[in-house]
Amino acid sequence: MLDQPFATTGTWTDSTLNAGTTDATGGSGYSSSGSPNKGKGSGGYVSFAPGTTSVGMRVAISYVSLGGAQANLGNESGALTFDQISKRARLAWTTRLKKVGVGGGTEAQNRTFYTALYHAQLEPTLTSDVTGEYMGADGKTYAVRSPQKAEYGTFSGWDVYRAQVQLLSILDPKMASDFAQSLFNTATQRGGEWDRWLLENGKTSVMSGDPSAAAVAGMYAFGARDFDVKGPSPR
Repeated sequence: MLDQPFATTGTWTDSTLNAGTTDATGGSGYSSSGSPNKGKGSGGYVSFAPGTTSVGMRVAISYVSLGGAQANLGNESGALTFDQISKRARLAWTTRLKKVGVGGGTEAQNRTFYTALYHAQLEPTLTSDVTGEYMGADGKTYAVRSPQKAEYGTFSGWDVYRAQVQLLSILDPKMASDFAQSLFNTATQRGGEWDRWLLENGKTSVMSGDPSAAAVAGMYAFGARDFDVKGPSPR
C-alpha cells in the first residue's frame, strides 16, 4: 500500500515494452547453456508524478491469499506511523535480546554477541496469517489448531539442528514448540516425509540425512514441550 498514486505503469517481456499494463510473465530469462541473458525476462515498472520526493510504502506478506495479506497488514501496522512502527520493532527486539545478559568484555565484543543473538533468532519464518491460515506442503490451505499458535517454515536442516533450535527452545519455548509442530504438520502433509531443507513449506532435498529427528528431539530436550509429540492424527 502506497501513500502516493502511480502516474504510470508498464511491463516488459524480453525487449518488448508494454506501457499501461500491470502483468507480465515469461521471457527468455536464461540461455540454452544455463547462463542468464542480460536484460531478458519479464518485469514491471511504475512512476510517480513529477516533483514527488518521497513515497511511503506498507508491505504485507501472505502465502495463502491477498485477503490474508490485507489482514496481516491491518493487524501489524493499521494506522500507525512509520516512527511508531519503528519504535515498536525496536522495543520488541530489545525485550527479546535482553533475555540474555552478559558481563565484562569490550563494547565491540558485546555488540558482536548481541548481533549474533539477533541473527540466531531471524528464523524460523512465520508462514501463517493472523487468521491462523497457512499453505500446507500439499498445496492445500490449513488452519493452526490449539495449542499451536503459528505455523513456521524455511527449516534449514543441517544448519540449525546442532545449536540454533536448542537456543530458540531456551529463549522462546512456545515458538520452538510451534516450530516442532510445524515440522510434523509438513511431514504429515507430505505423506510422512520429513524433508531436510524446507524453503517456506516446499521440499528442496538439499544435502542428505535426517536432521529433523535430531532437531525435534533437541527442542523437546531443551524445554519446548507444547506440541503433539506422539502425532496420532493428520493435520
